Order: sequence, then C-alpha cells, then structure tokens
Amino acid sequence: MDRAGRRGVRKGAIASCRDLTYRLSSEAMGMGHDRLLKELVLVQQTGYRHVGLLRSVHGVFRGLEPRWRKMLERRFEHFGVQAARMPQEHFNSEGRFATGGAHSRNVQIFVFKAYQHRLYGIIGGIQGIQTFIGLRIVTDKKTNRADQKLLRHVAQSFRPYHD
Repeated sequence: MDRAGRRGVRKGAIASCRDLTYRLSSEAMGMGHDRLLKELVLVQQTGYRHVGLLRSVHGVFRGLEPRWRKMLERRFEHFGVQAARMPQEHFNSEGRFATGGAHSRNVQIFVFKAYQHRLYGIIGGIQGIQTFIGLRIVTDKKTNRADQKLLRHVAQSFRPYHD
C-alpha cells in the first residue's frame, strides 16, 4: 500500500473515534499545539495509535520501579494494536471534565493502569495519528475509585495546550 493509502486509513480511524477523542488540530490549538509538541515525549510510536507523555510526567515514568514501568509499556503496546479492546483494569475512560479558563472545553480523561499506578491523560490527533497524551502520573493510588478533584486538575492541566 502506498503512503497516501496508509495516511487515509489513519485519518478514517480518528474520524470514527471522534466522540471519544479531543482532536488536536492546528486550527483549534494555535500556539498551544506548538507548545504541546515541544513538551511531548513519544514513548510508543508503533502500531495504529501512539502514546506521548509531557516531559515532567516522562521523568516520573522513567523513575518508576521497573516492573510497573514495563507493565505500563505493555499496556501502551496493546493500545497501539488496531481494533484492540483493552479491559477496564488496563485502560479506562474516567469521564469528561472542563479545562477551565476563558476558552474552556470539555475533554475526556483516560487512564492507563498498572496495579495502583495510574497515568492520566487525553486522546488527540497528533500529526494525523490518534495519540494518548499523558498529563499526570500517580504512583500511590490507595483506592480503585477515581478521585474527581484529581481528574478536574488533569483536565485543567491541559488548558495551556488548547489555547
């Protein structure tokens, strides 16, 4: 298949998941998009979808105990498989939350899980490829119930990247 054909498949996949993703496009993002691209570290670039982390989150991720980091990396690889269904114990939607500010938007927060380690973020299109953008990592989660205050903070931490 030629390059244009592959690109068409990826764009179609993002369009089919429109209700689940916050699409990051140059028109919608403006300067925030450029800021996001500078701060994003792609940790999984194979497969149908990618995973990127903000630099601050990436530092904490690299410092995780190796067994938890490897478990999350396996989840990232599974996330990249086309049409993969991930169990809620591995990857889950936590709901929609407002980013706040003058141009507030509701973004859907997703979480990768590895025992009590959680990686919170959103899914958006980066250069035409559906990408999980990790905004916050929690390494000492005590309960399985989602902390609504934390989820609001995760959504608000995305505010500088959508202006």
